[in-house]
Amino acid sequence: CLAGTRVQVLDSLTEILHLDSESRLLRLTGVAGSGKSTIANSMAERFYNLQRLGASFRFVCQHPPESIFRQIAYQLTQFDETLKCKILDALKKHWNVASQSLTHQFQKILIEPLSAVKLSGPILIIIDALDE
Repeated sequence: CLAGTRVQVLDSLTEILHLDSESRLLRLTGVAGSGKSTIANSMAERFYNLQRLGASFRFVCQHPPESIFRQIAYQLTQFDETLKCKILDALKKHWNVASQSLTHQFQKILIEPLSAVKLSGPILIIIDALDE
């Protein structure tokens, strides 16, 4: 977002993400061109500056959709060293995960490693242009 625009929306989203809760899922919806990607980009920048951006994935031509969980897992390895070890352990154990279903990939290289570590504060993972 341009400086000074959509401040209330960004502040509200940031506040929601900082509420005490084990997990949160926020979904931005709206018609094409309504600014969902712009808000996602601004939230990514905000959480990057807070050192709380875990990963950001956008469905674009350069990233095949089936790589979503592998791309997010890779970015999470750059975010936290303990999480990196857990994800690498999962990849060693499930060495053929790329040929498995997306449900299997999600469970084995994201959910299980994330469940095995205690991270403080919210970790933002953005998935944008899911409908593209």
